[in-house]
Amino acid sequence: MPSQKTITVSLADGNETVPVHARKLIQFTGKKQRITCRLEAKKKLEPGICRAAIYTKDAYLGSVEFEFRDSFRFF
Repeated sequence: MPSQKTITVSLADGNETVPVHARKLIQFTGKKQRITCRLEAKKKLEPGICRAAIYTKDAYLGSVEFEFRDSFRFF
């Protein structure tokens, strides 16, 4: 999936250029919150493992991996 743009993030061990596929404004003060993101594919996605990483302007917050499969098992 092509990115909207790339940005440079200032991390503790140096700068890193990352592709941006989605953006969301998050307030870090106050009570805990769940961060969600929705992407809509413009074309059919191929089977495989995808990784989503979350960054702020100056920190890496974490990532998640998920798998797209072309078939499902029913039990």
